[in-house]
Amino acid sequence: MEKSISKITSRIYEIIFREKISFGIQNFIQNLGYAVFGYGIAALCMFGFQITVGRFLGPEEYGKYVLVDSIAICLQISMILGISTAMVKYGAERNDYETQKKIISTSYLIVCFFSLIFTLFFNIFSNRISRFFFVSSLIFRFSIIFALLYTVYILSTDVLRSLHKIKKLAIYRAGFGLLIIVALGIFMLNKSISFLAAVSSICFAYFLIFILITLDIRKYLSFHLDKFWAYKFFRYGIFTVVSTICFVFLPIFSKLLVNKYLSTFDVGIYNAYYFSSVGIIIFLSETFITVFFPTVSKYQNKESILRKIRQLMPYLIVGGIFIIFTIEWIFLNLYGAKYPINYFLMWLFSFSSIFIAIYSIYSWLFLSEGMRGIKLVTFSAIITASINIFISFYFIPIFALYGAIVSLGIAYFIGIACLFLLKKKILLA
Repeated sequence: MEKSISKITSRIYEIIFREKISFGIQNFIQNLGYAVFGYGIAALCMFGFQITVGRFLGPEEYGKYVLVDSIAICLQISMILGISTAMVKYGAERNDYETQKKIISTSYLIVCFFSLIFTLFFNIFSNRISRFFFVSSLIFRFSIIFALLYTVYILSTDVLRSLHKIKKLAIYRAGFGLLIIVALGIFMLNKSISFLAAVSSICFAYFLIFILITLDIRKYLSFHLDKFWAYKFFRYGIFTVVSTICFVFLPIFSKLLVNKYLSTFDVGIYNAYYFSSVGIIIFLSETFITVFFPTVSKYQNKESILRKIRQLMPYLIVGGIFIIFTIEWIFLNLYGAKYPINYFLMWLFSFSSIFIAIYSIYSWLFLSEGMRGIKLVTFSAIITASINIFISFYFIPIFALYGAIVSLGIAYFIGIACLFLLKKKILLA
């Protein structure tokens, strides 16, 4: 079976790139296969989870869950500080055990420390900060817990990426998906389904996977903070935080403004469309990046990789738009009659999804270049976020959900243009 898949992928590669597949590419495709398997199981579970929660709760309560999830993603940026990305970048470049132990231990100590500090900070000032997100203090407090557990989950899974243990990562990722289904099932059997049950199910899965991975990689952990690596992490992480804020904030900002100018009900509708299109693309991009980033970080010359990505773009754009539209239609029907189907809105989400995928691939390629790449990606992200914020304040009050997704699409399109303008300076300098 594995040999048959290898032959098929080799043949597809030769058709697209018109060259024989190398050992390095074969190894990359094998790891990508592991990631697709594990992340695929997790995705099926997550899609089932989202649709079940959406159908049972309805747009209003589902919107509350979406807000908790969205705000938590914002909060976790301050907890993780780009450290895990730096860990993957530098850890993937090294093969010796002692250096990897210093890198991983330092990352764990820094992230755990700042996670606890910011958890306390957000709790103390929750009443004030919650107003910034246009939500109640209750929703914000649930977001803090969600953010803390999401942070340590990301930290632990990124350790496996830095060690190139993709097969093991795939198993844990699949386990995460199964855990959220089991947890939600228990709540449903007890007839206590609510937005809080949805949040608790995911938090439980995050925490358990973090504990299991930490026990698994315990030989790489110590209580020693290496000053050399701490300095490199903070230097790289500062720029990563800025670019991550911009990248993460764009879709979340749209949901927050929909909540501000429209209603929680509309947030639920918007997220059903978002999850069925952009969510699919983000899952596929994350699966690819899981293997791509640590692999490409090992290579000094990125020009050949850039050329291959450019060859893939026509297939991604043409095929991607129609595939996403089809998946979106299927998922929206699964959400139920409370979530009306609007074909024009579906096309807008499909096009925006592809812009996000292209932006993500090029960004991570540039990030693998170290400080030179991260600085320019950060510059591009700031421009993209600024444009999105400006357009959203104008478009959403006038065009409602159409304005939200158009603002997002325009922002990422401009972001892609910025990256194309900067690519020679980044990769060929």
